[in-house]
This record gives sequence, structure tokens and C-alpha cells, in this order.
Amino acid sequence: MFGACALKSVFSVLAHAQFVWGYALPFKRAGEVRVQANGTTYVGNQADAQDVFLGMIHHSSLAIHLTASYGGSFILGESQSYPGYGIVEKSIELGQPVLYVSMNYRLGFFGFPVGEQTMNKGAANLGLYDQRMAIEWVQNNIQHFGGDPTKISGDDFLPSSTSSIIESGKYANIPIISGSNLEEGTWFVAATSTFLDLVEFLNTSLPGLAIGLPPSISSPMCALYPKVLAEGSPYNTGNETFGRGDSYKWAASIVGDYLFTAPRRQFIRAVASRGQKVWSYMFSQPTAGAPPGYGISHTSEIAYVFGGLSSNATQESKDVSDKMMQYWINFATTLNPRPDGSNLPAWPTYGTLKNMVQLRADNYSALLDTFREPATDYILNTILG
Repeated sequence: MFGACALKSVFSVLAHAQFVWGYALPFKRAGEVRVQANGTTYVGNQADAQDVFLGMIHHSSLAIHLTASYGGSFILGESQSYPGYGIVEKSIELGQPVLYVSMNYRLGFFGFPVGEQTMNKGAANLGLYDQRMAIEWVQNNIQHFGGDPTKISGDDFLPSSTSSIIESGKYANIPIISGSNLEEGTWFVAATSTFLDLVEFLNTSLPGLAIGLPPSISSPMCALYPKVLAEGSPYNTGNETFGRGDSYKWAASIVGDYLFTAPRRQFIRAVASRGQKVWSYMFSQPTAGAPPGYGISHTSEIAYVFGGLSSNATQESKDVSDKMMQYWINFATTLNPRPDGSNLPAWPTYGTLKNMVQLRADNYSALLDTFREPATDYILNTILG
């Protein structure tokens, strides 16, 4: 998912198109972009803003390059999260070699300082400037590694809010892959074991927090989710509570939809309505060693996309990773994850039917992106706007 209010995983394919995060890229000094960090997550190691990792392979006519920028609500993350060795090796094996670039940028207070003094000095959102500098470095230097610098250009960097850009349609008209993991909310409600815990979590309005919903808005939202253990997240786990309170699974379902499912639907439905090709997925492959109480949690798919599974991965997980890398490499080189002639499982475009593909070793079936739709429609119409 993309956005400051969520842990975003950005996989920007800089090929046959001119875009970064689906938006036009700048080459003149951009105005100040005001984005608050999400204070609901924990702080990780700070990253060096000048560090750019480039996974290089030698190929005389290479022009396709992939750029990865880690998520983490502007609070945690590092480029090593997406090492890229696996997907580069797979691209060579497929005869579709790619260049892979990942970047670091400043986080937390060092990347996103707050306060009146910061604003007055134009020192806000330094981490976003770091990201832009890294992309400019790619544009200026990628030709030395066989890449095509003309595939990346543009104007102001996020000249207005993300929601207004989506609404106006002022973003690059390029195909998009955007999906969800089965249990997106479990990471974020570990201490939310009672209804009152959830109310406090949703109603918090301290500076810097992404969630600050008044009861008049959050209460009707919560009422749209049945407080039934068998219908909560982690899904398909019956009445199991994983040692947590009876409200944990209910809360995880609500928060997952609020932070991830609804914003994803807002974005891809907007771009699909304008005729852009969109492919969406539901990642539901279990990973060996993952805590059962978190299920198929947020970011679980990253190791599969980049070929970074642990040594104890099951054969089923390895097979899913192999297919996902093929999908993403195809998308980078042809702008279609399953081009004509591919032997990969079918992956229909999202379109007006809201198609998705399930990514699971025993089930690559197509499904509709309509689960819990009344609740996410409320979030879209009442909260996200």
C-alpha cells in the first residue's frame, strides 16, 4: 500500500514509463510537502540518506531498471529490507535481465522533524527530498550501468495531497500492480484486547498520529464489523484467540481495512475508472516460522517478490515466490505480469469487475475485491473522502 498513514511498500518499475510512485518525477526544486509520520508504530534504525544500493548485472542492451523504496511510516526501514539478489538472478534465468536499485532515506525526527521552527526554515520532509535525490542520482548515472535515463522524467514532486492527485487524475498513465495481504491489521493492534482499547486507539488525536477519529465516526465504522471470533483477523482460524482478548481479531479486521484495504481500493478504483490497467492480488501464502497470531501479515509478501525467503522456507513458499518474481519481472519488461504466451496462472485486470488473483501455493484462483465492502465503503465515503 501507498501513503503516509500506512506502512507502505513501494515497488516502482522504471521501465517504458515516466513515473515514481505513479506520480510525475521532479527535476526542479519542489515546494514543501507536509506529511505527518505515523506515530502508531515503533522506531527502527535510522538510515543514511546518501546510501544507494545498486544491484548491477552486465548486459550490453539493458534498459530496464527496478527501484525499491522501503515503507515504514517514515519511522523505520532500510534498503537491506529489499536486497534484490533473488529477483535479479531470476530475471537473468528468464532471459529478461534487469537492473535493481534500492535507496535509503532519513527517518523519524531526522527525516521528518516537526514544529514551527522546522516549517519556517523549510526543513520539513527531509526524507522525501532524500528519496528524490536518490531518483535523480539514478537518472544521472543509470546509463553507466546499461540503464536508460530517458525512462524517468517529470515535474513537481507531489505538488498537492495524494488524495487530490488521485481525484484529479494528474498522475502518469501507466499500468499498476497493487494488492493486499490477508491479515493487514494484526501488527497494529497487539495491545488492543478490549473494545475500550480499540476506541482509544482509533480516537487518539495526538500530533503525528495517523489515526484520530472522533467517536461519531469511529463507532459506526466499528459497528459494521461483526464481533464474531470466526469472522475476525487472522481469518479462517475459527474461534482461536491466540492468547489475546476476545476483541483482538475484531480489532485487527477493522484496523487492517482502515489503514490498508480501503486506501488501496480508493487508489486502484480511481485509476481503473480512467482506463488504466491495474492488476491486484490477495497474498495468502503461510510462511514457515511466522507467529500464528499475526497470520499472513502486513509486508509478508516482500520476501516472496524479491526472492529473499529464509532457508527454512517450505517448497510451497518457494514455488509461490518463483511465480511472484516471474509476474513482477514480466511487469517490469512488458508492463503485463502475464503477457501472451506465459504459462503462469491467469491474472485478470482489475477493471470494473474488481478482479484480483489469490497468491497461494494451492490456490491461484481469481476472486473479487468485494470482501467487507460495506465497511470499506463507509471508510472511503466518510473518512477518506
